[in-house]
Amino acid sequence: MNQTIVSIPSASSIEVEYRALGFTEGPPSHIPIEYVQSDVRIYARLKCAACKHRGHKVTPWHRRRDYRLLAACRNCGAGIEC
Repeated sequence: MNQTIVSIPSASSIEVEYRALGFTEGPPSHIPIEYVQSDVRIYARLKCAACKHRGHKVTPWHRRRDYRLLAACRNCGAGIEC
């Protein structure tokens, strides 16, 4: 039987990748803050792929008009790119 091992990145490694790609922490100016806050609330409820914990710390990132969220598991530190 073949087994696939999936590596789940840490939130800090995703943050390093975002910075290397030119992203800046914080919401973009072209998206209303209410939309960003709604996204943060939704993604904060995700279940962690590594430890199944719910309750992430979600941070918006932007690069010009690109917008991403980084959800960091408060339990194990795994990261989810949103």
